[in-house]
Amino acid sequence: MNDLIFENIILFTDIDGTLCTYDKKIPKRNLEAIQRFKKLGGKFSVCTGRSALSLRRAVDVSLFNFPAIIFNGGGIYDYSKDEYIKDSSLDIDVTDFVNEVFEKYPDVGLEVNVDNVLYCVKYSERSGRHILTENDEFKLFKMNDLPKGQYKKVLFTGSKSDIDRLSKEFLSRNSEGNSYYFLRSEPTLFELLPMGAKKGAAIREVSQMYHIPLESICAIGDYYNDVTMLEAAGCSCAVGEAPDEIKKIADYVSCGCEDGAVADFIDYIERIQIKKR
Repeated sequence: MNDLIFENIILFTDIDGTLCTYDKKIPKRNLEAIQRFKKLGGKFSVCTGRSALSLRRAVDVSLFNFPAIIFNGGGIYDYSKDEYIKDSSLDIDVTDFVNEVFEKYPDVGLEVNVDNVLYCVKYSERSGRHILTENDEFKLFKMNDLPKGQYKKVLFTGSKSDIDRLSKEFLSRNSEGNSYYFLRSEPTLFELLPMGAKKGAAIREVSQMYHIPLESICAIGDYYNDVTMLEAAGCSCAVGEAPDEIKKIADYVSCGCEDGAVADFIDYIERIQIKKR
């Protein structure tokens, strides 16, 4: 029997609330299971809304032995070479959206990701905490002061009630004819992204680039921005705390994040592989 039970399998995990707890800690059980998964032939990486720089600040990227999907599918980044395999950005003037949100939702904050740097344009309590997890200091910028680079995404931040109202209005504007779309990535985060920046689309691109069947790609996530990823993957898992709609999409529902959801999913994948033999 081949001991490389996870050979030819790629496992993508979301970061916050999935691989890591919301205080940015990876449960020991996850770390041990990931090392075993790789030792037995598996390819491990992440599929996240974070930028390449933010991801490097959040976790030890040496944990990955396969390129990472970043910007909610807008980018694919190879940390072993420190280079983009795929890169995309918004091709519209976001000013009208920004001004409309500022007028209708005065307590909602604004962040803009330009290239690999996150800039805060309007403060909210959520933005204050979010910026400090990605940057060394908190600083406010004006839209006109942002560097002339590529807008990877625009983030609106605020209380759950404010983002509930904002998302209800703006999600209704999503259309396949647009070059952009809106996405709720956390209860207190709402994003404007390039149309091609979808986790599921990136999963399919990885499948084609590396000639790996979708059936061999596994994915685990916990929120609405993970839906397309879970739908695209051949084997999918929702974290125990995920909304019920996410759990219905997944093939398996793991334990909670703090208890080692990724490790739980790896155990599930192993049971499937054993049955196939």
